Amino acid sequence: MREHGPEWQYVVLVEEKDKGNPKVQCCFCDKVFVGGPARIRQHLKDEKICQLTYNLLFAVWLSSFFWF
Repeated sequence: MREHGPEWQYVVLVEEKDKGNPKVQCCFCDKVFVGGPARIRQHLKDEKICQLTYNLLFAVWLSSFFWF
């Protein structure tokens, strides 16, 4: 089993394949697609609803480092 980067926390593994990329489902828009880390990042960047949700989560995460 290979290690997964941070983009994997935004998808659910639908089908693991012996060769090639797995089938995954986006946690934000429920779209199912085949792809590895680069495809997941591309999806999060290109799909508008996923991009907005990801940016919102990133802003919340970033704000957790500041104590005002």
